[in-house]
Amino acid sequence: MNELRRLIDSVAPQERGGGAPPHASLYPSFARMSPTAARYVLLTTLLPDLDPHLAKKALGLDGDKQPYWYNPPAEVKERLRGAAVLDPFAGGGSIPMEAARLGAHAVAVEYNPVQWLALKTIQLARDRGKELIDPRAWETLKKRYRRDFGADMEAICKSGEAEKAGPLVREGCRIALELERELSQYYPPRNGRRVSHYIWAKQVRCPKCGVWIPLTLNSRLDKRGGLAWRPVYSGDGYDVVIEKGEGVKTVDRGDARCLKCGVSISKEYVRKNVSHNDRLVVVVTEDKEFYPATEADRKACEEVPEPERLSELILYDPRFVRPPAYGWRRYGDLFNKRQHYCLNRLVEKLKQVEPNLRTVLAWLVVRQADYNSRLTSWRSSSLAVMQTMSYKSVRVAWDYVEVNPFARGAGSLWKALYDGLDGFAFLVHAMDGAGAFEPVLGSALNLPFPDKSVRYVVTDPPYFDSIPYAESYDFYYVWLKRVVGDVYPEAFSFWTLWRDRSAEDISVGGGRTEEHFRILLKRAFKEIRRVLADDGVLVVFYAHPKREAWTALAEAFVAAGLVVEDVYPLRMWMPTDIQARGKNSITATYVFVLRVGSATQTDLRRLREEVKESLEGLAAGGYRGVDLAMGAYATAVKLATRHGMRVMELVLAVARGVLRRFNVY
Repeated sequence: MNELRRLIDSVAPQERGGGAPPHASLYPSFARMSPTAARYVLLTTLLPDLDPHLAKKALGLDGDKQPYWYNPPAEVKERLRGAAVLDPFAGGGSIPMEAARLGAHAVAVEYNPVQWLALKTIQLARDRGKELIDPRAWETLKKRYRRDFGADMEAICKSGEAEKAGPLVREGCRIALELERELSQYYPPRNGRRVSHYIWAKQVRCPKCGVWIPLTLNSRLDKRGGLAWRPVYSGDGYDVVIEKGEGVKTVDRGDARCLKCGVSISKEYVRKNVSHNDRLVVVVTEDKEFYPATEADRKACEEVPEPERLSELILYDPRFVRPPAYGWRRYGDLFNKRQHYCLNRLVEKLKQVEPNLRTVLAWLVVRQADYNSRLTSWRSSSLAVMQTMSYKSVRVAWDYVEVNPFARGAGSLWKALYDGLDGFAFLVHAMDGAGAFEPVLGSALNLPFPDKSVRYVVTDPPYFDSIPYAESYDFYYVWLKRVVGDVYPEAFSFWTLWRDRSAEDISVGGGRTEEHFRILLKRAFKEIRRVLADDGVLVVFYAHPKREAWTALAEAFVAAGLVVEDVYPLRMWMPTDIQARGKNSITATYVFVLRVGSATQTDLRRLREEVKESLEGLAAGGYRGVDLAMGAYATAVKLATRHGMRVMELVLAVARGVLRRFNVY
């Protein structure tokens, strides 16, 4: 299987980047796993003696497309009929989905309602998908109306052919066309061309000279073309000019600078006075031409009826959720008037759709909110929008981008509809002939299964303080509950997740401490041990640069009476991946294979040799930096489960000596 693992190492990082499967654009998942890596781990767990040639075929590694396009052969599925795989931290469903594709009965337990709805979407694709969309007819439409790397969704909807691909495409197009007829008046063209994006700047008044200061980290518009916008002052206001240049910067780490008098302004002043003083500064047409915004552009936004705003409070967290520090205390504050009104109308349209179609189309409002809030930003390198949750947290943006939902461009309703339909069509294809897929809204702390009833548990648990799930997913939850709350009241009747679902959220953040994480992780693995058969196998993915995260994992394994039989790395991230960068450029995750057992007597000499052999082997495999340091932690976890927590410090002391040889400190 070593050759297969090398192939997985080359494929998996691509599947988290530009080579992601189509359903990655259907619904959000902050900790999405490579489907091929998940299938590899499942296959080697469930069928460890499978012929290598058949294993390669089952993993889709012998085709000319990305591996996730290939469903496993019938021979493999038949061997796994009757096998059940539990994932108690199912998230966006990569592990249980691939278990079902292999033919097993996949049970996906998830505590977060947003991610549970993603699991319901996968289940719907398996059980009723072909009633909702015809994948072949959809592919025909895509080919007929191909544009760039996808298709012209606007043209498909206006062609009269949408119904050929099924009711999901028909209803999606109906909603988009109705909204365009009702709302396009609020997005007037410029020079006969549709405006695709509006760039706004938040503002404060200078406390010294009284002029308005547009807040921007960099006013550059087009990096390749060298274009930027700049304010030109007249009285206490300013006009905008677009010119060649590097752009201006008026904000640095929260502090501001007045461009007119040069005075420095404290972050405390900015936070107190920024509120809702946004100014539209630039409009971008579909052909990527930039124009200074006019009073007519601003008037079009002001003429929008006042929307009923989201009233839920935002919980402030200095690391992950910062808007309340600037006066934006409710989720409705995160959208300007036109953005909010358009989202409200989309919600109203979606609520008229029957439940199964609504379950899939509900993700439209999530995508639109993500690309159309006061927290987006402009990518001058690609002339596109960086969405609100790009960094998997609710951060603050100074100059932001509003998207015209009915124009061609990044973040539009047409693009969201295309991505949603294409993602669901992929799920229908992927789940064709799959084993049962069973989503469970529940907690790993209280699994609804009898003692010793599960033979296989494969899971990717929370990584310590990487993501505060309740607070991050609330940005989506407050919209989704307005769309599907009556369909799934058990999941979408909460006010917010941070208030009503955070007590059992196994993560650090939002007031939850590291001690909270350690206690709940122990409880979770004790519960997993309760349902795991005595001859069962538990497989756990884990990655984090901090020692505390690995100590918590070791303590949880030991407390549950679980022993690591094997541990190995898989390369899962590109160094440029946002989640990897957030973990100090991690590219690997470590896979633990555990069984029920207890600690044994320690042979210190053999233990030291094992640590050295393990790390030298990882170094020989090309692992360096944080990845190699994690290898030391993973080895320490393994040996702690075999010999008790008391050996962990000794293991790490030996490891430090080896790591220094590879310049890891």
